[in-house]
Amino acid sequence: MAKKKSIQQMANEEYARRQKQAQWQSGCGGTSILLIGMLPVFLIGLLLFISGGLILREWASSQVSWETTNGTVVSSSLDSRYEAARRSCDCWKYWVNVDYSYVANGQTYTSDRVDFRDQACIGDFCLGDTSDVVNSLGYGEDQAAAQQVFAQYPQGAPITVYYDPSAPQNAVLKRETDPLAYGFLFGGVVLLIFSVGYWVSKVPA
Repeated sequence: MAKKKSIQQMANEEYARRQKQAQWQSGCGGTSILLIGMLPVFLIGLLLFISGGLILREWASSQVSWETTNGTVVSSSLDSRYEAARRSCDCWKYWVNVDYSYVANGQTYTSDRVDFRDQACIGDFCLGDTSDVVNSLGYGEDQAAAQQVFAQYPQGAPITVYYDPSAPQNAVLKRETDPLAYGFLFGGVVLLIFSVGYWVSKVPA
């Protein structure tokens, strides 16, 4: 049979526990450092996880329950801007914006939504892209490629539109999933596990 702990042993263990707790509260691994250092990491991870999940959820729904209808290009434009020292290059970027109309459930709708990337936006803030290009086609440095995309969407051209029958105003031109969504989801999980694991490791027993 295991020996019962003596009063002295119990007192020593309680003293050690209190010392550890006091050190955690006052040292560099204390509450203030934990909140300042790990809370932003946790929030970024949560934002990435939610954004990736929303994009993939709508994409999955579109594969199962969304319907197709005929649409018409109302207008299109080939836009560009010079991105000085932004992200990976000092270069010109090109993209195509498309406004289109379509009929669903007997009613005419208009939209400029291309795919599901805007699920990663909160107001004008968007993960992965800026808000002015998140609903665009052909975004990149290749001007010739952007011009080819632009030529596919002249005013008045017929197009295929995918829409949600339960919310017909919700439509897209492209139903493919964006690999960036998986990056958001995976990156979010990694940051969440890291931040929560760090917090747990610093909490005294």
